[in-house]
Amino acid sequence: MPSREAILPLRDGQPGWQSDGSYLTPEGDRLTDDFQRTVYLRTVQDWIIRPQMKTVPGVAGADAIAVLSSSFSAADPTRLIAYGLSFSQVVSAIEANNVSRGANLH
Repeated sequence: MPSREAILPLRDGQPGWQSDGSYLTPEGDRLTDDFQRTVYLRTVQDWIIRPQMKTVPGVAGADAIAVLSSSFSAADPTRLIAYGLSFSQVVSAIEANNVSRGANLH
């Protein structure tokens, strides 16, 4: 598989892949890890791609394959202790769960 640089040249400061490995969104956000990029891809899917697909004649809907929620409830420290869990274990479990992307494409 060709590298990203072979497909599209890097242009630091312009939207797209940057020489430091981060991704710069058209909105100016610098995405530095897989979790940030996954959340961004889901946002683009939900708010840009899906509404545009619904305008295509004959398309009844556009459903997401993977489920990703960007909001979480606060963990109750007393309950965590009762279950023998630390806050970092909960964070690790959430991060591990959220690395999947739509159709498992990377």
